[in-house]
Amino acid sequence: MNMNRKEYMKKVYPEYWINAVKKWGFSDYDKKLCNLIQRKVDGGRILDVGVGTGYPFASYFSFQGYDVYGIDIAEDLIKECKANFPKVKAFVGDAENLKFPENYFDAVYCFRTTWYFTNIIKAINEMIRVTKNGGYIFFDIMNANSKEIKIAHIKAKTVGRFTRIVSNIIKLVKGEKVVWTLHFQETPTSPFYLNNYFREKQIDYLFGSLDNFVFKKADEEAVTKKRLIYIIKK
Repeated sequence: MNMNRKEYMKKVYPEYWINAVKKWGFSDYDKKLCNLIQRKVDGGRILDVGVGTGYPFASYFSFQGYDVYGIDIAEDLIKECKANFPKVKAFVGDAENLKFPENYFDAVYCFRTTWYFTNIIKAINEMIRVTKNGGYIFFDIMNANSKEIKIAHIKAKTVGRFTRIVSNIIKLVKGEKVVWTLHFQETPTSPFYLNNYFREKQIDYLFGSLDNFVFKKADEEAVTKKRLIYIIKK
């Protein structure tokens, strides 16, 4: 059964993510992203798009004294976030239709999430809309031009699908709950597509990869790095 991506993110993904995020912990990549934001944004009201359980990003900034808001399409993840980090103002919401006024946040960020959006441009425009003039928007993408990503997605759509079928059969034998969703949900983004859009709309942006806490603007990285980080200044 193929499932609408938003329905998948609401009903299936939370069960996986609640356990996975605990296992992964606060990675070096995550820490560098937090440091990147702190260098640009010294306190204020910030929004975490795709907040999940609140860990690691929203909880980190909340402990640092920021006024942190968070939205996620999955109600179960928002419940987890509220229970664990009550200072984070967490709401069920859709990244493509943010329920906040214009020019409301000093900064908006979205990490480990854009590859689940059905319309990344619409989500980015919403993040820009709710950010104050002079504020920043940060997000990362899964790079569609990366050879590693291309190979990984071929494996996921072949070996991964077979593995899910076998796993579900085992669950059925054990009498466990099974969700027959075989559609691969992650969608990488071409940086050239985004860059052309930003240039056309005259949006001030930088993109590149994190290396020793230094943000590099380098067009050649668009065909090599698995993940790319964008900074937009409104």
